[in-house]
Amino acid sequence: MPIQDSHILFLEKIAEKDESAFEEFVRIYQNRVLNLIYSYVRSRQDAEELAQDVFVKIWNQARSFKGRSKVSTWVFRIAVNLTINYLKRKKIPLTSLDKPLSEEGRIMLEQVSGPKNLQSDFLLEQKALQSIIETAMENLPPAQKTAFILSKYEKHSYKEIAEIMNLSISAVESLLFRAKQNLRKSLQSADIKP
Repeated sequence: MPIQDSHILFLEKIAEKDESAFEEFVRIYQNRVLNLIYSYVRSRQDAEELAQDVFVKIWNQARSFKGRSKVSTWVFRIAVNLTINYLKRKKIPLTSLDKPLSEEGRIMLEQVSGPKNLQSDFLLEQKALQSIIETAMENLPPAQKTAFILSKYEKHSYKEIAEIMNLSISAVESLLFRAKQNLRKSLQSADIKP
């Protein structure tokens, strides 16, 4: 059975409140949904809460899937819409350079070879660069940011992005072109070569 057909079958069972089908559906999509949301909010806790909201909405609205798009497109549309609504209600602060290192940051620091002062300089440069890129992303208009994240981070095709965002393919192309221009300007003003 093709993947799309099996996912439609899962949704039909979820609409009938089949918990085992729902658990399997969550297992299939949870990492991709979580990564998509995290690329917007940059907080693991917020991303996990929003992902949970996405799956609650799927549980409650499985019957509303009409089959006009792929199941994955429908799931990502729900995730993007909930995340954008969340961001409109709450402005997410950028990560501070003063924030203590995460476990991941400590591991990275240990893996970098060289004297401790060079490790610290490297880590500070990486955090500064990450902060500049995050700021540039945050300053994109919402539609450009959504299209850019779906294209570059989630690796969706223009057609899939058009379906998720409910736009034409040419509108997606235009959004991505403008997003790249805006990011290039932001990075050049920060003296970073894109």
